[in-house]
Amino acid sequence: MDLKRAVVMAGFTLVALTRAAGQAPSPSPAASLEAAEHAFARAAAEKGIREAFLGVLAEEAVVFRPGPVAARRWYEERPPQPGLLAWAPQRVEVSRAADLGYTFGPWEYRKDPKSPSPDACGRYLSIWKREKGGPWTLLLDTGVGHPCSGPLPGGAAELLSLQAAMEESADRKALDADHAFTAALKGNDVAAAAALAAPDVAVFREGALPASGPEALAEALRPASGQASWTASLVWPASSKDLTLVAGIATVPPAAGQDEPRAMVFARIWRRDSAGIWRLAVDYLAPR
Repeated sequence: MDLKRAVVMAGFTLVALTRAAGQAPSPSPAASLEAAEHAFARAAAEKGIREAFLGVLAEEAVVFRPGPVAARRWYEERPPQPGLLAWAPQRVEVSRAADLGYTFGPWEYRKDPKSPSPDACGRYLSIWKREKGGPWTLLLDTGVGHPCSGPLPGGAAELLSLQAAMEESADRKALDADHAFTAALKGNDVAAAAALAAPDVAVFREGALPASGPEALAEALRPASGQASWTASLVWPASSKDLTLVAGIATVPPAAGQDEPRAMVFARIWRRDSAGIWRLAVDYLAPR
């Protein structure tokens, strides 16, 4: 028996033994993050919002209140919040190394947990990290509010697990892409900024219903184009060099009919596509 055949036969034997033992295959990295997100939501319903967050926050975790602050300290210093916060993931994406991922989907809040109708609705964005062999922990949690438009969806989330291997310099190029994005906005070149987006880019804006795609991104970017400053306070690349979070504060031009520049917070998730090009997968921009 040659070596190749021996390896193949050994593989068949291992599969047969695993099935015989009744062992289920390990979930994909995206499925494991989806499970962590659902467990987080269940904890919020059972233990309350504060305890649920303290149970999953990473030591480095950040929330926008209104600017970036240490999330764990922020929750520890506040009393439990009444009411019921519920949410469900619609997209889950994880790096090839399975050490960085994000989820987003709708949320709703009820002051009275038994109320048939929510008091507020919106869409959340959560970025998660994981040490090798450890659980998923929450690195950044934020979101936007928008008019309520129906019950939380009950279907399965879109699960994306990146596969392509990347060279060592890929994280540096992610920041190059982010700098090109902000430079285009400063130059009022919305088309150039939107051209850096992935076809499925998700757009988060306060008060706006969910939107996706480069055209929706271009429309959302127009009010923020022109003389602006962007300061990243959190940059977190996956070790596999295929997913990178860039988040921080910004000052953008005044809104129509106003004179004062607007203070904002932002979070952008960059994904390296199969051609090796960094594309914007998520664009979040909200007032602070």
